[in-house]
Amino acid sequence: MNHYDDLYDILECNRGSSRDEIRKAYRRKARKAHPDGGGSVERFGQLKLAHDTLTDDERRERYDRTGKAEESGPDDRVSAGMQMAVGAVDSVLSAMDKAGTPVWKADVIGLACEQVEGQIQQVKNHIAKGVSSIEKVEKMAKRFKVKKGRQPFLRQAMDAKVASIRDDIRVSRMHVDRLEVALGLLKDHDYDMTPEKSDTPFADIPLSPWWS
Repeated sequence: MNHYDDLYDILECNRGSSRDEIRKAYRRKARKAHPDGGGSVERFGQLKLAHDTLTDDERRERYDRTGKAEESGPDDRVSAGMQMAVGAVDSVLSAMDKAGTPVWKADVIGLACEQVEGQIQQVKNHIAKGVSSIEKVEKMAKRFKVKKGRQPFLRQAMDAKVASIRDDIRVSRMHVDRLEVALGLLKDHDYDMTPEKSDTPFADIPLSPWWS
């Protein structure tokens, strides 16, 4: 990868900026930076890289951790979603096997979707708690008044706590994104619940008139 300026500086955003804030900053700058608008290909490419990296939770987490921005590569979201979808189906089949349920008596796809939807909701609830925690910590931090000549260590500790919660939220959103991919992949399928002949009661008993 070529050398790039700090991606947050390129968009004039801070490291705590939300995805929507980053997108707005990109749209605002892209108008002037686009070659058709009098900008340069290089500058527009930097803006595009900053936008693509900082609006993708996984790439942003990696950039924040390493300082390295990677050009768009193969999308592993689908691969991760496939693994989660298969895991949900395996979980349903395992439960059916334990209960002795025939494969045609339950909507495997429907049950797998319900399982993934439940996981999505759990993670979203976790994210909501994190957002609420950030709001409370930030309000509390503003109330710390440092005496003259003293170190504002409490405010610094609260800032670190907020940063840690933001990182957790970012990772959680990545997880939701993968789960939603898995849900979409599952919903691309239907499940045939037609009983097989051998599974139908009395299927092998020949029917004959009562008078025979």
